Amino acid sequence: GVRNNERNVCTRGVVYCVFCNGDIRAKQKKKGGLKLTVNDVKAILLNVRLVEEQIDVNLEDLARLREQSIKITSVISDLPRSTGNQDKIGTIMSKIIDMESELLKRINTKKKARAEAEALIDLLDNPRHKMFLYRWYFLGQERMLVCDTMFYSRKSGYRLHNRLLQIIANRTSKDEKKDDTNVS
Repeated sequence: GVRNNERNVCTRGVVYCVFCNGDIRAKQKKKGGLKLTVNDVKAILLNVRLVEEQIDVNLEDLARLREQSIKITSVISDLPRSTGNQDKIGTIMSKIIDMESELLKRINTKKKARAEAEALIDLLDNPRHKMFLYRWYFLGQERMLVCDTMFYSRKSGYRLHNRLLQIIANRTSKDEKKDDTNVS
């Protein structure tokens, strides 16, 4: 079974656990040489962004709940006697505690997903290619900005992106390390 804080990536009949503690090759040897497809690699890299967005949503919800709790406690202090507001503050405090717990889980998930994605990117030899994918997936920059910053046209940037994902997918299934420094 899959634990609640894990997410499976399913592509073309391949189920691959997103979190293998940053050691892709060790996981594959245990699984009998599981080969990741380009879509699997892309899903693992995109997962970091997804978890970051979920954390942002949780932080916004937490801020909203804290504002509600401040409003309720100020109303309670102004009233001569409580009129059911104690129940409201108890409910909101319970929600805040649950939200903080969920946030901690998501932060741990982000750390694992990021380690996994970085392990995939580390399969590349060329530091410029690593930086390209890092900007593409981790910095949240728009694709055109990544291409401009790295001095690629849009078309060349997308081609390079696809080639780098293919190189990573190929390297996850083989122990041979083909040099990617000649890929532009």
